[in-house]
Amino acid sequence: LGPLLHAILECCEDPRKHHLAVFEKYVDKRYKKASTFVETEMGKNFQLPRVVRGASLPSPIDALPNGWR
Repeated sequence: LGPLLHAILECCEDPRKHHLAVFEKYVDKRYKKASTFVETEMGKNFQLPRVVRGASLPSPIDALPNGWR
């Protein structure tokens, strides 16, 4: 996920050099709130959580309250 975030950020920092379409998407009114949120979190030095290879994610079924299964 990290490389993808860096690629999107790079496209938006210099849209003439990269893909103008990515910049235009995130400057659009529909995506502005999401892009502003991401910009704020990156400004706070957001770090992706560490992933342990071989570890499995909890099943979504485990998140259901008792009696919902």
